Amino acid sequence: MDAKLATLEEDFEEEQMASESAQEKASKLQQQADQLSGEVSQLQAAVSRADSAKSQLEKQVKDLREKVEEAESFGARKMKAQLSAMDSRVKSLEEQLDVATRCGLHY
Repeated sequence: MDAKLATLEEDFEEEQMASESAQEKASKLQQQADQLSGEVSQLQAAVSRADSAKSQLEKQVKDLREKVEEAESFGARKMKAQLSAMDSRVKSLEEQLDVATRCGLHY
């Protein structure tokens, strides 16, 4: 009976050690899970910030493109007006030259 009791005590101690080992492993795995959860949260926050920055940059690009188009349009209108004014001036000078040539006068 003493031998049986000794065997049972050894078995109990082995089971207790196995249980403690399993608890330690579970504790370590829980710590790893908590760490990974924190990392995932940080990554999600970083992705959110990146998405927000991307949206802001896309809006800035759109606004700048509109400003470039407006500037180009304004420049084209201004150039046309200048060309028209120069054309009018050339015609006026040609008329003056014609008049002067017909009258025998030269400038």
